[in-house]
Amino acid sequence: MAQTATTGTTRLPRLDAIDERLRKLRPAVIHGLTLALLALVGGLDYWTGSEFSFSVFYLAPIAMAAWYGGPRSAAFAPALAAATWFVSDASAGHSYSHPAIPWWNAAVRLGFFVLVASLLVRLRSLLRDARRAADHDVLTGALNSRSWHVRLAEETARCRRQAAPLTVGYIDLDHFKTVNDRSGHAAGDALLRLVVATLQATVRPGDVVARVGGDEFAFFLAGASPGEAAVVAGRLRDAVREAMTSRGWPVTASIGAATYVTVPADVVTMVRAADALMYAAKAGGRDGVRHDIIGDTADSDLDRDEAT
Repeated sequence: MAQTATTGTTRLPRLDAIDERLRKLRPAVIHGLTLALLALVGGLDYWTGSEFSFSVFYLAPIAMAAWYGGPRSAAFAPALAAATWFVSDASAGHSYSHPAIPWWNAAVRLGFFVLVASLLVRLRSLLRDARRAADHDVLTGALNSRSWHVRLAEETARCRRQAAPLTVGYIDLDHFKTVNDRSGHAAGDALLRLVVATLQATVRPGDVVARVGGDEFAFFLAGASPGEAAVVAGRLRDAVREAMTSRGWPVTASIGAATYVTVPADVVTMVRAADALMYAAKAGGRDGVRHDIIGDTADSDLDRDEAT
């Protein structure tokens, strides 16, 4: 029993890997695979003759087109499947009591294939929306805390393999409650959305920003040198200040950033270090950056001065 359970659990990652590869394929490739599967099923349908029903096997290329190819692929795959079945059935010499019967059967199968394709497209859309809702903050559209920690763990493993530095940062908004109390929650929501948009526009391509609390945000910079990390952290602080000033909001950002030259395996340790640095920035007068370099202290003071 234990061996069976282990085999079952090892199959799931393999299926996930196959699904991931198929999702990365271009639509043209999906179209080609769909046509190849249709040709294979149609050939088998013709070769086995009219006594064997192959209708269910036509669902395989239809499912591939609908799931991975999108609405356009889902539109043409049922028609091609019904036409392929019709040609295979006619070529196999299947005789009917009335000449309209094969056309009726083809129409029924087409309707069934269209229904299946439509349901799969809808299901795919719902799953995509559900996955996004599970991974992203509803208000701002940024990654949520759970998803950010998952991405951070993945990036930590990659940086360890490549011996690349990794910076983890935490951001807390100063005086955010003042805006909420004076202008209402609608203004507070607009402020949070603007902060996320500002952070995402300021970080480097590939850097990841998340909302991890009410007015708390997190980011990580993979591969950035200590100097680069200090510059990015300072830009984030300045960008938030400018965005808030343009709206007349008395809000600034306190930022803590920990750069690991040698990345540890423990993600929690890195997050706690960044969080502690953020609170140190807040205690030091707010609207500031505290940046620490762990694993190479030679440039630590220089980088902290540049960021603040």
